[in-house]
Amino acid sequence: MKENDDSKRDKLEREIERRINEMETENEFPQKFSRLDYILTALVIVVCLIAVIAGGFIE
Repeated sequence: MKENDDSKRDKLEREIERRINEMETENEFPQKFSRLDYILTALVIVVCLIAVIAGGFIE
């Protein structure tokens, strides 16, 4: 029984280590937002707000 638990634990340890290595090699961190990204985001928000406000006046 003890050997069976040890073998399961070893398999689990190997699988965890394999997955950690796989995640570290495949995943790339995204780049930080640039100034242009913030400007474009703000522009989209402003355009949407204008469209919503203008839509309220359409009869």
